[in-house]
Amino acid sequence: MHISHTMTLSPFFVIVAIIVTTGYAQICAVKDTSLDCRNRNLSTVPSFANIPDTITHLDFSFNNIKTVNKFNISLSSSIVEISFAHNIITTIQKGVFDNFTKLEHLDLSYNKISKDSIKDEDLDFEIGRAKRLTLQGNDLGSLEDLTFVPFYFLKLEYLDLSYCSLKSLQDMSIINLGNLKFLNLSYNFLSDFDEGFYQEKWA
Repeated sequence: MHISHTMTLSPFFVIVAIIVTTGYAQICAVKDTSLDCRNRNLSTVPSFANIPDTITHLDFSFNNIKTVNKFNISLSSSIVEISFAHNIITTIQKGVFDNFTKLEHLDLSYNKISKDSIKDEDLDFEIGRAKRLTLQGNDLGSLEDLTFVPFYFLKLEYLDLSYCSLKSLQDMSIINLGNLKFLNLSYNFLSDFDEGFYQEKWA
């Protein structure tokens, strides 16, 4: 915001202008190419103006975020990785990642995302841009047919479903993941797979 006559403003308004333009420094720390917002007791994702143009990674891990609402980050088109690990997220509202056109890695590990939240499309469609999606530590229970279809994962290469309490995988649960190269299913409760699971994807 440009202020052409700062001398005519009251001290209150001058202070507000400073907070708006440098607010990220009061909440988070800049570490190399990362905006580090870990362990800040955040319940929502802050909006930041004028973050350094070197920032490519956003880290909101170890907070108390339940719903990811749409937030404004300047230079969002430069962000390639966002971590929401170790929150209590159940929902990512539509349009959250609209402006994150270069997003490659989304870490949602150790949240409260369930198979029902995925099935009910409570997660934002734009996570489909990611090449790497980490869902480790969410209590999914099972993957049903067409689980990931609503998100149009045209680029996804890496999917981490470890520690997700998975008991079953249906044969068409990952049918649309055409570029998938790595699938981590370790530390689950899987004893067998539907016959078509491997045939459909890796035959």
